[in-house]
Amino acid sequence: MINNEILSEKIKQLRKEKKLHSHVIDKIKILMKSVAPDYIPVSEIQGLAGGRNDLLLFEYSSKKILFEVFASASQVSRDLRILDNTKSDIKIAVLIDTEVDDKVLKQFLRENPENNYPFIFISEILQDTQSVSCILKLKEIITKKEEVRIIRILNKKMSFKAFMKRCKTEGIDIINDDDFIDGDITFKKIFITVVASKIYKITFNQNMVMNVVKWLSEDETFKFILMKIYCGFNTILFTDLSENMGIYSDIELLDWLRIFNGMEDPYILLSMNQIFSEINEKFLKDKSTVTPELKFVVGQAQIIEQDNGCSVLISLPSKTKEIQILRPMKTTDKLANEDKTKEKEYYSSIIKII
Repeated sequence: MINNEILSEKIKQLRKEKKLHSHVIDKIKILMKSVAPDYIPVSEIQGLAGGRNDLLLFEYSSKKILFEVFASASQVSRDLRILDNTKSDIKIAVLIDTEVDDKVLKQFLRENPENNYPFIFISEILQDTQSVSCILKLKEIITKKEEVRIIRILNKKMSFKAFMKRCKTEGIDIINDDDFIDGDITFKKIFITVVASKIYKITFNQNMVMNVVKWLSEDETFKFILMKIYCGFNTILFTDLSENMGIYSDIELLDWLRIFNGMEDPYILLSMNQIFSEINEKFLKDKSTVTPELKFVVGQAQIIEQDNGCSVLISLPSKTKEIQILRPMKTTDKLANEDKTKEKEYYSSIIKII
């Protein structure tokens, strides 16, 4: 079940430290916000079944969902007795993976072969890259709807791991299992992988995700993103996951938003700065390589074109301590070139603070 050695070791360590139950229950609570948001979770309830229930979720209609975590073979009989005796509309067993302890699953099935409960593995609960699959599996168990089962099967066929293998065959810089063995892990590969995983959660369409990943993998695109971020811009990916893709600062993005009423297709926004911060926090051992602080942040800006020039309205965010104004770039336009030669005093004279 586990294809991640790091996750396997994490489960072993949590069990050794007697923190596995609480860690798993906390993650289930998060997942259930997507699966069954109307249910209220309560953990460690002292019930009438002769022990504490790991997690019970209550709905306004008096329906209940029960989760019991099976992490030790010696406790299987006790945990099964709690499952048997607790009154609940839906009962789900959460089993430790066979790669960590193969005795638990065997004991679980041996003691209750005829009326065994639906079960899910701990690795499915804890592994972030499988959260969509886990949510669908829980929805299938709880709702018992056929359409959910079909969606889960389709999602499994279009898994992110399969997508990563496809990227490898097409020569895209994304992390694969061989990279961990060969030590061939670069910042760019981590960056592309994290971006791909976030977009993949939005759509199951591999071709759409591939469009973005291919473009981001181009050297010029990646260098442009680096330049934007290290210059301090609030850098954003703006794409329809098809033909239109761009990397903009928040100021530049405003121009697109002003004409958004003329765009038929939906677009997504993804912060590149947040991706860099996440990589620094989760993946880099050397924390000295931090993401630069944003230098260009504007609450709201508007450009009003007039016959004699442009009026620029800017709404500043709170706690502003410095304002930097970039003079116009040189262009072939005669007026713009004339503006470029103007001194700072001229621009100071036309600023009005309202």
